[in-house]
Amino acid sequence: MYPTSTQAVEGLAVLTTLQFFHYGISRTRAIALVAKAEAGSIRTMPTSFVGQIVSPIQGLASFIPPLMFLGSTFTHLGNQWHLIGRREKPKVMQTGPYAVMRHPLYTNMLIQEALFALMFWSYAPLVGLGITAGAFAVKMPIEEDLIMKDPAVAAEYRAYMQRVPARVIPYLW
Repeated sequence: MYPTSTQAVEGLAVLTTLQFFHYGISRTRAIALVAKAEAGSIRTMPTSFVGQIVSPIQGLASFIPPLMFLGSTFTHLGNQWHLIGRREKPKVMQTGPYAVMRHPLYTNMLIQEALFALMFWSYAPLVGLGITAGAFAVKMPIEEDLIMKDPAVAAEYRAYMQRVPARVIPYLW
């Protein structure tokens, strides 16, 4: 029994995500050990209430709004979600973020990359942003071509494309 191509792609996505988290956690622990060995233990921490909560607030503010947008997108996409394929009973999603742009999941990812550059004050996430935007520029026409070849939703999607011209960023892209 061999996996189908769809299962293989989804398996690869899951494995790379797990590897990303494993690497990130392992690397953070290693850096913390080196920092402690070379610079010693932490001697002082903020004692005021504001000093103790400012970092958690900054962290939450960095991740909660994009996660809420992502959750809203998945809620409206519902049972039609897939990495790139079409379902047997397709629907054209036109509510929530899909009423403003045709690919809001991609919007979320691109905004998150840009915010990482600001959040960490580093150009490195901008490299990822460029690569991701390039991949999306290739992937979106493929997805839309699959939809347009589906007789069950082609006419509806064509009308949707005219009503919602923005793929990722309203008035720009």
